[in-house]
Amino acid sequence: HFKTIIVIVSPPPSGRRHGCGAMKKVLRQVGLGRESLNLDAHDGKAEAEVEQIKRAYTSLTKALDEAHPHSTDPAKQLKRVPQHVVGTKMMAAAQENFEDTTSGFGKLYQSSARIQLDLGQMVANHHSTVHANVIDKLNEALEASSADVAAARKKVMAGTANFESCKKKYEQAKTKAEMKGGEESQQKCDAAKAAFDESVGELKKAQTGYSVSLRSFLDQDRQLGAPLVDLVAEQINYHRTSLMILEQMMPKLQSVYREMGSTEGRVFGGVLPPTGVPPVLLHCCACINREGLDEEGIFRRAGAASQIRNLREAFSKGTADLSKPANYAGDIHAVAAIIKAYFRELHEPLLITTFYNSWVEAVQIEDHNEKLYAMQNLATSMPRGHYDTLRFISKFCNNVATKADTNKMNLNNLALVFGPNMLWQAGQTPGDIGDDSQSVTVAAEMLFTYADWFFPPEEGEINALSTNVTEMIGGGDAPASASSPPVSPAPIAPSRTEGAAAAASPPPVPKSTKPTLTAEDGSTAVENPAPPDGPSPDRLARPPRPGDVGASPIVSRPARPKSVSGGRPEPAARPTVPKPE
Repeated sequence: HFKTIIVIVSPPPSGRRHGCGAMKKVLRQVGLGRESLNLDAHDGKAEAEVEQIKRAYTSLTKALDEAHPHSTDPAKQLKRVPQHVVGTKMMAAAQENFEDTTSGFGKLYQSSARIQLDLGQMVANHHSTVHANVIDKLNEALEASSADVAAARKKVMAGTANFESCKKKYEQAKTKAEMKGGEESQQKCDAAKAAFDESVGELKKAQTGYSVSLRSFLDQDRQLGAPLVDLVAEQINYHRTSLMILEQMMPKLQSVYREMGSTEGRVFGGVLPPTGVPPVLLHCCACINREGLDEEGIFRRAGAASQIRNLREAFSKGTADLSKPANYAGDIHAVAAIIKAYFRELHEPLLITTFYNSWVEAVQIEDHNEKLYAMQNLATSMPRGHYDTLRFISKFCNNVATKADTNKMNLNNLALVFGPNMLWQAGQTPGDIGDDSQSVTVAAEMLFTYADWFFPPEEGEINALSTNVTEMIGGGDAPASASSPPVSPAPIAPSRTEGAAAAASPPPVPKSTKPTLTAEDGSTAVENPAPPDGPSPDRLARPPRPGDVGASPIVSRPARPKSVSGGRPEPAARPTVPKPE
């Protein structure tokens, strides 16, 4: 008889293993997977929790490793830090572009570069600390906690395999004993059963040990969670230290920034001296008087940009020397550009921002005489330094216009060039005066035209017509450069106000400085002459002036004008000019 024997064998374990990036070594050691280990529900849940913790830490370490690149070589470590890269490039640019200059921006740029380098070093140290105190400790804690779990699990897997093998052998021996019978078959069956029972005991023991190791792993949650707390603590320390260092660096950076906005000691973009004429104007105007009066288009044609830049730097450093044409490459137009740039970049315009409306209103007065009196009142109301500089540049331009047949720069052309650079409103830039541009130009033209009337001679007055600085200041020691102290005329009494804030209350111009006109019979006609409006009356003897053109002479002095200076005291009354017969 033949019998069909069906042997039921348990299916082999199936599932998959999980590798996890930076923790691959740990997971290989632990060997967690989805294989059936015949665990009860409680142990199965514990095993799942262990897997979740390991996967979470694997994701964390991978993210931290990407966010905190690390190298054992400090130089390579720094090259991976963005702040250090930015600081290095900034410092290279600063050394290339600002090494030989004292510009405020160069100092600020270099200070910013040093801050970026310091921040880069801090970030590199932070990366190293995160690796040492968080990532490495996390891996060590995970490996130490996983060792028992890995060993216990291997025993369960080995016990399970032995159990399945013994079970298979016992079932086969039992089937043969039932089929063949006999003592020998029964003995083999009993031996197989004994081995099977022993495998069951070993498997249960392994499963118990595995269960204990899982509980032990989960009970170390404080140890496993410590790196998370350490990570936040390190981040707090890093940001607190960064803030502290930045707060220490910020005052110095702000100091450099404030120096950029300060006008003290600056040649371009500064302020006029309290008294006298800025040396940069003395040097440039003397040079033009000597070399440029016959140059066509002086002040209108542009100079070479490179030469203008060189002159600006020389004046800023106090090394400018215009005594020889070779020192400015023979480019007299570059010298003229320096004068325009000086006025254009003044922190406070020559004619003073707060006087803007008063100048415009004065120029719009229809009566010629009243217009000039109002302008004279404004000129004498300005701070002494502004008055001295306005007198100097007005007489200088008047002299330039005497060569208009050659240089093509008459008084109107000069006013078109200088006017927008002498007056602008607060919040505007030079030249951006819109509808008032004509009024500003007219004001400049009248100041230049009647310079001798507006600015009567004073003792020690700087001669704007001289061809060298020494002669300009009356033979004294000439200022070497724009960095020298401004040249002032001899003091007169009463002195004008020495501050823009006090300029609203000007004293009258001293009588001793006003010329006296004499009639043909030798009698004094007037102490304060009437404004020149045309040819002087025949009986008044005075030198002709460039502006003495027109159809109608002055026949009498009209009534004093009302104040156009926003509340400033009106000028003193002037005597009437006798009407000619």
